[in-house]
Amino acid sequence: MLRPILLTAAIVAGLAAETHAADLDITISGATPAAGQILLSVFDAADNWMQTPVASRTIAITGPGIATASFDLTPGRYGIAVIHDANGNGVLDTGSLRIPIEAFAFSNGARARFGPPAFDRAAFTLPPDGLSLRIPLTNAN
Repeated sequence: MLRPILLTAAIVAGLAAETHAADLDITISGATPAAGQILLSVFDAADNWMQTPVASRTIAITGPGIATASFDLTPGRYGIAVIHDANGNGVLDTGSLRIPIEAFAFSNGARARFGPPAFDRAAFTLPPDGLSLRIPLTNAN
């Protein structure tokens, strides 16, 4: 009789210790022309910033240059990079001197200067109760 009670208590304690995901809802605005797709990547540390996202999505543009995405992530610190892939080739196209010719943006309003901003500039905290972000694209050229 004691064994089933201990097993049940262990299972309940394990479930209580699980980290619950928080909702991160993102709205991207300013995709003009409203063609192509949005490439969105979420990073969780400076060590993997702009290299290995913990989550990513290719999002259709809806409405007047708007795209939305939702993620379930562990509460914590994150940074987001967004590309308006206007021609649908899956990359940020650049012109001479590697200057982007497609729109892009980073979370927290971080600005690119001679390359992407540091993770700390783009970083924000995702609280346990979730967060909604709006990220306007920076027009290229």
